[in-house]
Amino acid sequence: MAKKKRTLSKPSQRMTKRERSRWEREQRLQRNLIIILAAVGLVSVVALVFGWYWDRIRYPNQVIVSVNGEPVRREQYWNTRRLDLITEWNEILNQIEMYNSMGITLTEEQIESFRENQRSKLLELTQVRQAPIEETTLQSVIEEVLIRQGAADLGISLTEQEVNAWLIPDASAGSDSVFDTTSPTGTQPLATVAPTLSANEREQRIEEQLGIAYENLADVAEMAAVGQLGFSRRDYIDMVRYSARTSLLQQRAQQHLLQDLPQTAEQVHASHILLKERLPRAQEALNQLSQGTPFAELVVEYSDDAASRDLAGDLGWVTLGDGTLSPAVQEAALALSEPGQISEVVSDEAGAHILQLVERSGDSLHLRHILIPANRRPVAIEVLNLLQVEGRTFDQVAREYSEDTATAATGGDLGWIEQGDGTLSTVVDEVAFSLNEPNQISDIVEDEAGYHILQLVETDPESGLAHLRHILIRNGQGLAEQVLRDLRAQVTDFAEAVIQYSADATTVEKAGDWGWLNPDQLPPTLAEAVAGLNEPGQTSDIIEDESGYYILQLLERDDATGQVHLRGISLKRAVDLLEEIRQYILAGDQIGGRFLEMALKYSEDTGSRQQGGDLGWFSRGTMVTEFEEAAFSLEPGQLSEIVETQFGYHLIWVQEYDAEHPLDEETLEQQAQQAFQEWLQGLQDTAVIERTHPPTATPTVPPPPTAVPPTAETES
Repeated sequence: MAKKKRTLSKPSQRMTKRERSRWEREQRLQRNLIIILAAVGLVSVVALVFGWYWDRIRYPNQVIVSVNGEPVRREQYWNTRRLDLITEWNEILNQIEMYNSMGITLTEEQIESFRENQRSKLLELTQVRQAPIEETTLQSVIEEVLIRQGAADLGISLTEQEVNAWLIPDASAGSDSVFDTTSPTGTQPLATVAPTLSANEREQRIEEQLGIAYENLADVAEMAAVGQLGFSRRDYIDMVRYSARTSLLQQRAQQHLLQDLPQTAEQVHASHILLKERLPRAQEALNQLSQGTPFAELVVEYSDDAASRDLAGDLGWVTLGDGTLSPAVQEAALALSEPGQISEVVSDEAGAHILQLVERSGDSLHLRHILIPANRRPVAIEVLNLLQVEGRTFDQVAREYSEDTATAATGGDLGWIEQGDGTLSTVVDEVAFSLNEPNQISDIVEDEAGYHILQLVETDPESGLAHLRHILIRNGQGLAEQVLRDLRAQVTDFAEAVIQYSADATTVEKAGDWGWLNPDQLPPTLAEAVAGLNEPGQTSDIIEDESGYYILQLLERDDATGQVHLRGISLKRAVDLLEEIRQYILAGDQIGGRFLEMALKYSEDTGSRQQGGDLGWFSRGTMVTEFEEAAFSLEPGQLSEIVETQFGYHLIWVQEYDAEHPLDEETLEQQAQQAFQEWLQGLQDTAVIERTHPPTATPTVPPPPTAVPPTAETES
């Protein structure tokens, strides 16, 4: 066993010279070692303290830009950059949810692309401190500072209670909470507009909601394997509060600037009919023909030749009592006395009829009619087949086939419904709330309104509400009543309704019929085109001559007489047609009625057509120059000449004039926004901005190769 080394100590006995020298050398070595260890420890402590000070205090508080003498520090920039990235990440998630809600199936490549984009934003979020300064975000920070400074100059100040009330307003305030739809991170719905709250209750609710949002974001970042967020829950709450304060200051500044803006302006209330060049319209009709759209249907939609366009549904001259009409239909026909008059819905064994009197002579009537079969369940079966067999998305099929005018345009969306609240009939309600899987589709459900097909979008277990879509195929009587309402409201004309709804093919197919004629009766360009049509049903290309554009279809050819039986789509020159429309309107006793009729039938301005061309009130500076000059030169009730603008040719009818008409809310809002932008631009132009460090672009950071991004389902 080795002997334990003795600790050196000064011997009690007298040492030799050699022993003393050795002892002193060992003592020096011990002292030097202690000094070195102490120095290393001191340097380490100093380095740790300095590193902590630099990382937590000096670096975050480093000034990167000065705005009118007010310093902007890195931490302020980081917070704005983080909120920008959270917003961008949230937009990607919302896009995925939008596709899911619309029933659009994404490919694996698209899903992977969305995941990578989401993860890239999260990765940038965790590396904001290390990334170079991004110029766009820095400009946003500068604007925030200028808004605060400018608001102070306007005498606008905010309390914490006002900021909290803007984040979660009282229900009586009539404004929307920033938490109404999604959280700032987009991870889950947050509080809706709150009832009246005390200051402490509102403060607590904001802290809770933002805390939940932060935790959700942190969880998503952890699942995406991108590292820690790099900021705390408290930091996140302060970020959102600061952003809310800036937004509220901007809102208050707009309101302040609006006080100095005029609340009225010289305005006219006008309607217009817009016609564009007809060649593109002819090409569109030809394209639809090539896709299999029936010729008769396109005549009603596109043809400008009223003589042939309105033949759809024409029964010709009918003699009462000859057995052509059923007793019920004949009785309804006898009740019609004025040309153009439309009957009520008449039912017989064939279905539901709507009649229109063209002319009357003794016991003979010239009629048009619409026939809607009594049992339209086969149509509903066909629609269900599109969903189940062909795999079409529900909202697409609803837009195309649903006869519920209130929901068809939104893909059949009924919104959130409570069971038994009366929104749905009893039988439909029972089926709707038996669906339990998102996107599940019901079988056909029949009630008094017709035939329903339902889809469950999502449910809320806490409230018991269900978010539903539906497709409605009305029964014969119900659809006929709806068509009659549309006819009387002039939403559609009779020929259009025949093409869209009538099941009587023998009359529907008359649309556009030019009858039998000799080709020599046609202009040379048309006669030449007809000579090239050989087979029944063959359609010509677009034919252009001085009067306009034509598309012809050969029905029959009589070689013995040289005559041909044709259908035609005629599109006149825009200016010529508009002048015909103008003369027709002026020939009536009241301009308003005929203007409405022509606007509904011909105007190509989709924004105003269904309102009879009504543009509402507008002031100078809101329309193109040529249109505006013409409108403000007219007296109320006066119809303009043809006005050409970059959009096409217009007829303008001025209904009212007011030299000081109150501006609507939308116009006032636009003026306030414009005034704010000009005010902010003025602040920027006069600001003294000194950059401490020139901004550089943020580099793209590649994701770690071993990371596994979360799925969209996991994130949501």
